[in-house]
Amino acid sequence: MAAEKAITNPNFVWSSDHDLVMCREVLVVEPFRFKIRSPERGQAWESLAEIKLNAMSSLSPKFKVTARSVRDRYNLLTQKMQAKLKSEEKASGITVESSELDCALEEILKRRKLLKRS
Repeated sequence: MAAEKAITNPNFVWSSDHDLVMCREVLVVEPFRFKIRSPERGQAWESLAEIKLNAMSSLSPKFKVTARSVRDRYNLLTQKMQAKLKSEEKASGITVESSELDCALEEILKRRKLLKRS
């Protein structure tokens, strides 16, 4: 546990660029296809954090995250997106512009929903 704290940067702040890159990687890795609290799901989050995000080149935003911080951020973003989609459903007659991040989150939610059905 102490080693994990030494690796993380307590001053890391998520930006919209970080969120977008993370969502793109979530769409590739799809950690939600594994059963909740399973070792496979944990390994998918670990792989996403260490191999995909922390190892990115200097051309993209720099990451210094753990599997837990990525998972927590993912959960926060998907919960906000679900609430946003519900409120848009209730408010008829309005047009809402979608950002690239919104589109990625919608795709994640669609894939997750499809996997729950099967």
